[in-house]
Amino acid sequence: RLQGQCGRLLRAMAAHGPNLGVAYVLWAVFGLFGWHHFYLGRTGQGLLWAQTFGLCGVGWLRDGFVLPRYVGEATPDSPERRLAAHARELLKKPRLSFGR
Repeated sequence: RLQGQCGRLLRAMAAHGPNLGVAYVLWAVFGLFGWHHFYLGRTGQGLLWAQTFGLCGVGWLRDGFVLPRYVGEATPDSPERRLAAHARELLKKPRLSFGR
């Protein structure tokens, strides 16, 4: 039963993206352990938070302000995600070269 419910939740999240309210609840309750980052697919940052207790609380506090941006970046077809993709493309462009 639990597997079926988790599967439905994961399919819904894949279709619509993460929910800001859920992300804030995870941040408030388990944020020092990085659960909100795992929820948003930011596994590397989640592992760092889990090992350092949210960078001794400083990173956890910062996340409270930037969490809407993180959710936007994790949401399919959101303006934040398109902006992040555009920024990555700009960074891929070759730098000014003096060679031929």
